Amino acid sequence: MSRFSSNTSAHHLHEILQLVHTAPPDRAVKVWPAVLSSDLGSAEFARKHAELVALLADTVHDIQALPAQQRDRVMRYVPGWWNALVLPDHNWNAESSSSHVINQQSLDMLAATADLIAGNYSGTAAAPSGDNLEDLRTQCQGWLTLLQETPRNTVRENLTEALIAQVSHLIWLIDNADTFGGARVATEANSVVGALAQAGLEIPLNQPEQQGRWQKAVYGFIVALTLFTTGSELTTNAIDAGHGLVKEISQTVQDIQQG
Repeated sequence: MSRFSSNTSAHHLHEILQLVHTAPPDRAVKVWPAVLSSDLGSAEFARKHAELVALLADTVHDIQALPAQQRDRVMRYVPGWWNALVLPDHNWNAESSSSHVINQQSLDMLAATADLIAGNYSGTAAAPSGDNLEDLRTQCQGWLTLLQETPRNTVRENLTEALIAQVSHLIWLIDNADTFGGARVATEANSVVGALAQAGLEIPLNQPEQQGRWQKAVYGFIVALTLFTTGSELTTNAIDAGHGLVKEISQTVQDIQQG
């Protein structure tokens, strides 16, 4: 079984909040840096805490996709989970402000919600079934090289820089998957592959070599992401069909541009 098969964004949010809840009574300014292994006030702490908020955002999105009766029952607990993350009504310097801000019942409901999401959406970005992130990381490294080598007259420089930042953040999520989980990786990867594919439409028609290199890299990224998300190997026919699809999309784009 994949280490991510029961680790949705909700699972990892629960794991973090459980650590905060069970920490020895202390000020939030002491507990949170210990849980996130980062100094309060540092850019790294802010980045990690922002990802916790992203875990909650992913969880809310996943809840919204549940059947109405389940969705309405679970949504009542969302404000409590949000409060536990940002402590809007608490002084972070107050004693015991962190460990008592969320009760065990709310934590238990978060864990149950995580299992519900995993059961309903296994094999999707919400609950990836794969266990190999190395292939996806390799694709990311390849994209960094491709983007850095892309001529300025191929894709706008500011767009290239933005894509490099996106891919670099995805690599950071992969490296921190034990903390933030596979669902965060899959969700961000879906966003990245869409941005890369869209940027590829800017490549001029008189640069067929660049177009081909970009299309091949996009397809390789999609294959690695699909294998991680679904947890199943693609057949040769599926790969061949994928190559055909890339060619078909490319021809359609060229027809539109020429038209």
